[in-house]
Amino acid sequence: MVVPAGFDQALIPSLLALSDVMSTGYHAAVTGGVAPARAYIPTLLPLVLDGTIEPGRVFDRTVDLDGVPDGYRAMADREALKVLVRP
Repeated sequence: MVVPAGFDQALIPSLLALSDVMSTGYHAAVTGGVAPARAYIPTLLPLVLDGTIEPGRVFDRTVDLDGVPDGYRAMADREALKVLVRP
């Protein structure tokens, strides 16, 4: 899915979450079963871009590349829900 040029960089966490947990959760709420997450992105992307939904709120910790092992450990230990990696 192509994101339009010029989007607000603050939306990056929500765009990342849209491609993963948001689409899967949306599918589970609508129909259940195996989630064809990509099928929901065209419906959900405009809602992210206009600020109606903020799936990026799922990221509760941010690490750099060197912090990736700590990020995985934090998720495994239930200290973080989702970790965002920023180079």
